[in-house]
Amino acid sequence: MPDSNEPSAPLQDLLLKEAYCKIPFWSTIGMEVVEATSGWARVRVRFSQHLINANGVMHGGAVFSAADAATAAALRSLLAEGERTATTELRSTSSNPWPNPTSSPRQPFCTGAATRPSAT
Repeated sequence: MPDSNEPSAPLQDLLLKEAYCKIPFWSTIGMEVVEATSGWARVRVRFSQHLINANGVMHGGAVFSAADAATAAALRSLLAEGERTATTELRSTSSNPWPNPTSSPRQPFCTGAATRPSAT
C-alpha cells in the first residue's frame, strides 16, 4: 500500500496525464481533479454551454462522468505501481439538476471514496 502522504504511482500518472491534457474525454468536458488523498478524490466539471441538455441544465452524463472519474482517482490512490482497475458498477441518485451558472453560482463537484479489501 502506498504511503498516504505521497500519491501512489497510478494516481501520479493520472494527475500528470490530466495536467498535460492527455485524457481527451476529460479535456472535452472540462473535468479536473480538485483534490485527491489516499482513498478519496474530488473532481469538478466546469459548466459550459456544450454540456447542457434540452432543459437548459448540465447533462446528467457529464455529472456522472465526474463521479466515475472521482472514484477512479480514489481507487488509483490505493493501487501499487503496475496495478490497474476499471469501473464495473457505479450508481447515482440525483434529484436536483445542475443549473446554468448564470442563474446559480453552483459548480458540480463529485467525490469518490475507495477502500482496499483486506487480504484475508
